[in-house]
Amino acid sequence: LFCFLLAEGYLHTKNRKRYIGMMLVFAIISEIPFDIGFFSNFSMQERTFPFYWHYQNVFFTLFLSLVSLVCVDRFSAKSDKRNNKIKSILLQIISVAVISIIAEVIHCDYGLVGVLFVLAFYVCRRNRLYQILLFILSYMVATGNQPTIFIMIACILILLYNGKRGTIKLKYSVYAFYPIHISLLYFVTVILGKLI
Repeated sequence: LFCFLLAEGYLHTKNRKRYIGMMLVFAIISEIPFDIGFFSNFSMQERTFPFYWHYQNVFFTLFLSLVSLVCVDRFSAKSDKRNNKIKSILLQIISVAVISIIAEVIHCDYGLVGVLFVLAFYVCRRNRLYQILLFILSYMVATGNQPTIFIMIACILILLYNGKRGTIKLKYSVYAFYPIHISLLYFVTVILGKLI
């Protein structure tokens, strides 16, 4: 759902630079709670606490996914004045490949798979059924697994989406929930660990 919503957000935002910038800001804000919540033992062993440099939070994946969408748009045949389709396609593939490699090199959550899922939703943005089919195919190829019940429920919700923005504006609350809930879970775990 996050990959789908990110692609939709990219399509409907009034300010793409601000949208991409907010993803980067939340990636940076979320990194310390993410590192402490999931990797504090490892970072203490490596003496890098509170940072764990070997794995980054999902907001970095979302940020890189948005950058890949910018590249896909920038290198589209429509934006090429000479309308050289082969060159456009090659530049799109190369830019997405480079961004996917960056996602893998920095070890961000979901890595290149997350980038490709967002891209699948964006490429098929004009047809919900194609979005779902390409996503499921991407999922099966990337993971080697059959779709779970949760993926099928997400697909049904995506098919029911009417393409319009809702009236309740919760964007920043949803973004803030990620680092906040990780921090709360970590502190509850630490407190319970001391009590038990």
